[in-house]
Amino acid sequence: TKSVVDQNGGLAEPGDLLTYTIIVRNEGSSEADNVVVLDPLDANVDFVSATAGGVFSAATNTVTWTSAATPQLSRLGVGAANAVTLTFVARLKNPLANGTQVCNQGRIASDEVSTAELTDNPATPVAGDATCVTVSSAPDLSAASKTVIDQNGGDVRPGDTLAWTITLTN
Repeated sequence: TKSVVDQNGGLAEPGDLLTYTIIVRNEGSSEADNVVVLDPLDANVDFVSATAGGVFSAATNTVTWTSAATPQLSRLGVGAANAVTLTFVARLKNPLANGTQVCNQGRIASDEVSTAELTDNPATPVAGDATCVTVSSAPDLSAASKTVIDQNGGDVRPGDTLAWTITLTN
């Protein structure tokens, strides 16, 4: 399975850090040897870090875990008790249009499984689907303020010149 969490706990906004968690579990009937996990990143994120020996290739924009760097993947036993948790952090690019879908799906293979299995988003009922977030990047002008100054000094009187200052913060 694969899940994603926005580190600040709010909406996924441009510049936010996303933590992806992949749980590699052998649900077969025999051990899996030399498990390899490949996770190509969406073009709308930049790689930040990976745990458990994950290596990022800028050339392919992919995080890879192998048994050489992650010994738990050399022989993966059957069942949830033998599951291996892998994580990586990526930053949403800035700017991104409101409503942009950022999707990511890993592939898992082993000596015994030549056709890679796809990671699944456990938050949806669809099997084998990508893990996605929707970017929220609408402007927020709620911090607008205005001030007025009488250019003649003193109290405002008919005929005075007034200077208005409007400040918008997005």
